[in-house]
Amino acid sequence: MDLLARINAQNAEIERSPAELPGRPTVIRTQQAMGAYADSRLSEQLQHSHLQPPVPSVTEEALRAQERELDRQLQMERSKPHNAPRTQKPPSTLAHNKENHSRGSIPLMPGGRPPATATPSDARSMVPSERRRRPVHFSHLMVKESATSQMEEFMNPATSIRDQMRRAGVEPKNHQREQRERIHELAMQRKQEAQSAAAREDEKKRKEQALRERSRMMHQTAQAQGPSAYPEVSERVVSAGRRAPKTQEESTRHAPGAVPEYLRRRKEQWAAEAEAEAKKAAAEAECPPGLRLVGPEEKERILQTLAEEKAKSTLELQSLPFVVKTKATQLRKDQLEQRLQQIDQATAEYLKEKVFVPAG
Repeated sequence: MDLLARINAQNAEIERSPAELPGRPTVIRTQQAMGAYADSRLSEQLQHSHLQPPVPSVTEEALRAQERELDRQLQMERSKPHNAPRTQKPPSTLAHNKENHSRGSIPLMPGGRPPATATPSDARSMVPSERRRRPVHFSHLMVKESATSQMEEFMNPATSIRDQMRRAGVEPKNHQREQRERIHELAMQRKQEAQSAAAREDEKKRKEQALRERSRMMHQTAQAQGPSAYPEVSERVVSAGRRAPKTQEESTRHAPGAVPEYLRRRKEQWAAEAEAEAKKAAAEAECPPGLRLVGPEEKERILQTLAEEKAKSTLELQSLPFVVKTKATQLRKDQLEQRLQQIDQATAEYLKEKVFVPAG
């Protein structure tokens, strides 16, 4: 209420001295708007006082600051010439006030964009595509208290941090544009990769087609020339590059006109195999039914086994006592002697030229 009384006193003083204030109607309208706004705020606070906590009282320091601000605005109006053009802001709407549509407002800042607080960049001399300006890091210290008044803060408050950046002269970062550019770059990169892969595939197909055409032409040329009188010559020419050169020793393996050594060895081998087959056939012809002829290798193996058994039985027989006094010792001695006789008989049989044993 103290602020309202001061405002009314100033309005009364302005009305008493109309000749000294050439811009009196504008100041009066401003004071009336402020008074109406203060009345509306006071009525709203009184209506909702039972729902809200008590508002702290305004200090004397704040009232003095408001009074100094009003005095400064009056001095600015008095110092302006009579015919100076005045810039008016669009009318604002105040609660419980029917004359707001026809009222103007005193501009608190000169027209135009507020000066930017960021350091000017030297990137203007370069091509825009070569270098981008670094984004300005916004801080709340960039907001100047003198740039706006309390009335303007009431009438048009900042709704977000981006709004504060614009008022401080800093352009907010456009994240949507950066995302679109990033998506465009990725699409271009994928398109280039697809084009490169398609080009490589086309080059591969072209080389394969050229190889097939070359092979077909060579085959047609060979067919047109007809069969060669020396077909082995062409094969040797094709495989000549894959073989190592022959040495002098390899080229003179046998004397001219003589039978090579490998042919003699091959003839001897064939003769031995034929003789063995003939003997086997003759032996099978002489073999009685139900029996089979023992081969030389099997006969050799059986004779070796019989010799080992004979040596073992002889050694065991010699380990018996010379004078036999018990029946068990006599029985063991008889068994060993009988086994030695059987081994001798079997050895004599297998020493024959032809030995027949039961088949299966």
